[in-house]
Amino acid sequence: MDTSGTDATLPEAQSEVLHDVAHHPGTRIGAVADRLSRRPNTVSTLVRILSDKDLIERRPDPTDGRVSTLFVKDERSARRDRRSELRIGVLAQELTALDEGDLDTLTTAIGILDRVNRSLRVHAPR
Repeated sequence: MDTSGTDATLPEAQSEVLHDVAHHPGTRIGAVADRLSRRPNTVSTLVRILSDKDLIERRPDPTDGRVSTLFVKDERSARRDRRSELRIGVLAQELTALDEGDLDTLTTAIGILDRVNRSLRVHAPR
């Protein structure tokens, strides 16, 4: 099994797809694309790369044989990709260093960014 990149980190886009599939076994490429706000053809390319690395497996959808469902081939490989854990640790450190005013500002900004993100998803070309 070629696990190149999994002992330390995968490129961020591959890591995101791998973790999404790990959390949604049996998902389809379109659903991954929606959750990650990426184009389906981009996710399809990332899935092919992860499949070539023997990290993701495509299986025929039992209800529609024209499409594939996705599964992490080896759960240990998904866990060995440490990018998210490292980022969460850095984020936690930074958040604990913020004072109350900065936390209030951040909370307001997150609400605004969430509204913008939802609007972008609604109006994004397909």
